[in-house]
Amino acid sequence: MKHLAFLLSFSLLSFLCRAQKAADREGVYAGLSLGYFHYQTNWYYHSSSSPHDRNPAHSIHRAVVSIDLEKKGAWQISAFQFDLGGELLLGPTGKAKGIWLPGDDVISSGGWSAGLNAYGRAVYMPPSQTGGVRLYPFLSLGPHYMFLHNNGKGTGPYASESGYNYKDGWNEGVLLLASSIGVDLSFDRFVLTPELRFGLFGWNSSSWEPQGSDVSMNGGPGFFAFSVRVSRRF
Repeated sequence: MKHLAFLLSFSLLSFLCRAQKAADREGVYAGLSLGYFHYQTNWYYHSSSSPHDRNPAHSIHRAVVSIDLEKKGAWQISAFQFDLGGELLLGPTGKAKGIWLPGDDVISSGGWSAGLNAYGRAVYMPPSQTGGVRLYPFLSLGPHYMFLHNNGKGTGPYASESGYNYKDGWNEGVLLLASSIGVDLSFDRFVLTPELRFGLFGWNSSSWEPQGSDVSMNGGPGFFAFSVRVSRRF
């Protein structure tokens, strides 16, 4: 009986401690993040001036600032809390390369981007943590959209050929299902969140018209990013 009472007391204490930690984390948080985002878009076109089909691929890099709003602890199942969140993505700078051209020639030396990201997040709640920093690993999943404007300036020697029409500038859009892994580092007054993001599958569009031809999607876009967010509870 003593052993049974001890086990029951220990289980109840563990449950109460976990419930307290979960309650300490719950709430609505706002934050800012800075990240490096990379997209690869893949295209196909055929020009009447050339006997060969073309399969261009663009590597687009952006520095991205995001404004975040998140509901932590929307619900909980066993040792996992579930969060819901959204981000406004703003990329003020970045460049693009034509990785189908010799030497991965630069096709745009600048540009900007804007987009939205939404996610659901499964967060593991460790049973006990000591110290001033609590760690909560997570896995996220949700839709991601980014509009990418490329200025077409500063192009390399191959990209500058008139038939490719990079110098005029162009736009691309990327819509995909994205996932991420990371960890919330919870301090007393704020939360620091490093996060690695990657695309699962998606779709891309473009206003680029090389040699007077429309391009079509030749496989889904590639995406990966790394960001760090600082957030506080309302």
